[in-house]
Amino acid sequence: MLHLDYLLDIFDSIISNKELLSGIDYNLFFNDNKTQYAVIRALEIIDKVVIM
Repeated sequence: MLHLDYLLDIFDSIISNKELLSGIDYNLFFNDNKTQYAVIRALEIIDKVVIM
């Protein structure tokens, strides 16, 4: 079951990033610190899960 939890964490992070970046262009992303932080955080979660 533990491996399924890891996969769900990865999946949730991917979905979050997809939703955060939907309809946003580079300039808007570049100027939106909150979105940048959220996207980077989701990528960090994926990184930590993959390393485990």
